[in-house]
Amino acid sequence: VEDFVTGQANDPEGVSIDRINNKLYWANYDGGLWSANLDGTSKTQLLAEPEGGSTLVIGDRLYFDYYVASGDIHLKSTNLDGTAMSTITTGITKVVFGLAYEATNNKIYWGDRSAGKIMRGNLDGSGIETWFAKDGSSPRGIVFGKKK
Repeated sequence: VEDFVTGQANDPEGVSIDRINNKLYWANYDGGLWSANLDGTSKTQLLAEPEGGSTLVIGDRLYFDYYVASGDIHLKSTNLDGTAMSTITTGITKVVFGLAYEATNNKIYWGDRSAGKIMRGNLDGSGIETWFAKDGSSPRGIVFGKKK
């Protein structure tokens, strides 16, 4: 066991690996979207303002939740260097602890914990819909696997 990231204002959340470029991405719960090489070098703050709990690399884009002072959570994406930010959706009720990508239908999924829903949509933000809903649930940690 070794320390990989130190000196963060709060705990790193939502770690995501980019296997193509050998990078690790994470959000700091109290602010900042970060990357580092998988050998621990070149720790870089891509954006200072996002506060959140999830990151996910899909192709050449980084998806993440972004806390807004009003209490609204947005799902956003950027290029892997933090440029060209776009908004996928708004109105999420609580910090997201679970983003997933399903390649067959090319959809991104996220949990809206307070609403008890798993939402999904196209990578450009179109086609947003409720995929699962159950009162009293608090969805997080979404994973897709292969059926044997």
